[in-house]
This record gives sequence, structure tokens and C-alpha cells, in this order.
Amino acid sequence: MTESTSVHSIGAMGDPVLYRTPERELFKQWQHARDTLSTSEMFEAAAYDELLIAARNVEADPDRLERAIEHHTKLAERIAGDRSTEDGIRIRVRRALLWTVEQTYLRQDEEALVAEENAHEEQITRDIAARLAVEGR
Repeated sequence: MTESTSVHSIGAMGDPVLYRTPERELFKQWQHARDTLSTSEMFEAAAYDELLIAARNVEADPDRLERAIEHHTKLAERIAGDRSTEDGIRIRVRRALLWTVEQTYLRQDEEALVAEENAHEEQITRDIAARLAVEGR
């Protein structure tokens, strides 16, 4: 049973999804990691804004600035982890896709060799038929 390795572009972003292949699961994992990272970065942006506001009002509420710094630091650490996870999955996806490309080239080369051999055999058959036709006259 052969696996389909055709690429179909679907979704709002046009992300390629390989059907019936292990790469599909990797794409799902990668998308999840990217979504997680994007969400974390949105929270970090809000935490950064809070940090700036707290810094402007440090005289009135120094505890607020301290909490904002701690919260922003935790989010920055989380983002680093999320980014590392996304990077690792992206590398695995690229390797899997490169393997798919390599297998495709190998299959195409094999098909071309078979087609060339078949064409050569057909030419030999035609030559033999032509000689027999001439000898039969």
C-alpha cells in the first residue's frame, strides 16, 4: 500500500497539509506550538504595557511595579520555552518534508528509468517486426 504525499493548500493561512502521512501530525503539532507562542506573546505585550504603567506610577504604588516585573519575567521565560518547542517541531517538519522530497525524486528517477527501458524494448520490438516484414516479402 503506497502513501499519498500530495500537498494540498487549505485553511485561511494556506498552510500546506500532507494527507495520510506522518507529516500531517507534525503539522498539527507545529500549528499548536505556533498558536501557543502567539498567545504567550500577546500576554507578554499586555504585561509589558502594565510594566510601563507601573513604572510611571512607582512613587504611588511600588508593589505594583514589583508584581509587574515578576509577571513579565515569568511570561518571558514561558515564551522562551514556547519558542524552543516551536523551533524543535519546525526542524522536524522540515526534515520530514525534505525526506518526502527526496523520496519523490527517487520515485520519479525510477519511473523515468523504467519508461526509458520500456521505450528501448518497444524500439527493439519495432525493429524486429520491421525486419520480419521485409524478410517476409
